[in-house]
Amino acid sequence: MTFFVKKRGKTYRLEGRVGERARRGGGERERFRLSLGTGNGEAAQICHSKIERALAEGRTSPLWRELKALLPPDTFEKLSNLCGYVAEAPRLTWQELSDKFTAWLTQRVAIGKLRDSTKARYLQTTKSFGAFLTERGIVGIDDVTRSVVEDFKAWRLKSVLAKKFSRGGHGVVLDTAILHRAFAYAIECELLTRNPVRLDGRPGDDPERGAQPFKGDELQKLRQAAGADLLAFLPDNGHAAGTTKARVLENNLKIKDLVAGEPVSRNLRAHLCFQ
Repeated sequence: MTFFVKKRGKTYRLEGRVGERARRGGGERERFRLSLGTGNGEAAQICHSKIERALAEGRTSPLWRELKALLPPDTFEKLSNLCGYVAEAPRLTWQELSDKFTAWLTQRVAIGKLRDSTKARYLQTTKSFGAFLTERGIVGIDDVTRSVVEDFKAWRLKSVLAKKFSRGGHGVVLDTAILHRAFAYAIECELLTRNPVRLDGRPGDDPERGAQPFKGDELQKLRQAAGADLLAFLPDNGHAAGTTKARVLENNLKIKDLVAGEPVSRNLRAHLCFQ
């Protein structure tokens, strides 16, 4: 087969002949006249070069995907048919995975396996990750590599630290864990074969301090707020001056009742918010 670029009017075309004669003098080969969809001579020559390489490499050439975006549909179809190229199945996008993951989270909430607040935190991370991918021009989930995820962590940390009342980048660990779960869901659905997210420890881990016991006055506040319902106050029997475990029933105890007029330690506040 022989092709060359020729300008017809304002547009460049690919012209030439394909096939072989059955015998000498047995007739002309099939003639091709295909539009390249461009009026730029340099761009037409680049297309011509890529077409020749794709045809030489055969139907498995990665150039076919690129040519599909460059050439007019009719031109691409006729050229790709010469080597038997079969278009790949549409790739799953991050938005599609995010929608599936959101639907799964909604189901978990409906059957009592997940709280609405937890779902909201998951969606906050998936939305942030989607914004990052859009900024980088990444669409398909198979383009999300471990390197891309590490870049997201740095991007997310920078965004968090830039906030006026930032308490550090500990939330990025939770973001990472949520992303890991989202991609694990994709693997469970046989949409992926490998999770690109590497965990950075467990959310809530603090190598500097660890769990802190409640103080005596904090335990007193918990006891007073529980009233007659002692199920709302079940201290651990391990510490005399305080405990690291207490169960607060959400319908009997509100954090605003405790913090009114007097600040409560961050450990107690975090415990109550968790409940």
